[in-house]
Amino acid sequence: MADENQDRVQEQLTRHEREIGELRGKLDSLATKEFVREVVQEQTQVLNAEMDRRFTEVNQRFVEINQRFSEVMDTINALSEQVRILNEKQQRITGAAEFIKTVVPLLVSIATLVILILSLLLSASA
Repeated sequence: MADENQDRVQEQLTRHEREIGELRGKLDSLATKEFVREVVQEQTQVLNAEMDRRFTEVNQRFVEINQRFSEVMDTINALSEQVRILNEKQQRITGAAEFIKTVVPLLVSIATLVILILSLLLSASA
């Protein structure tokens, strides 16, 4: 009977040790999972902070590029206006040159005709 009690106690002790071992394993697993969860959370925060920093840098660069683009477009528009004004002046000068090119021979012809008429009148009166 004493042996039976001792066997039963030994059996219960073995069972309790096994249960304690299982519980320790579960606790270790939970601790490991919690540790992994914490590490993942920390790394996620670090990654998000780095992504935010880089996004801010890229966004700032786009703002700078946009400002430079606006300056270039303003310069192009100003130069386009100057080209338009110069084209108008060129057209006026070309038109005036065409007018002079047409009128000068006509004036020379009229002057020649007047001189011829005056010469004839002077020779007829002499």
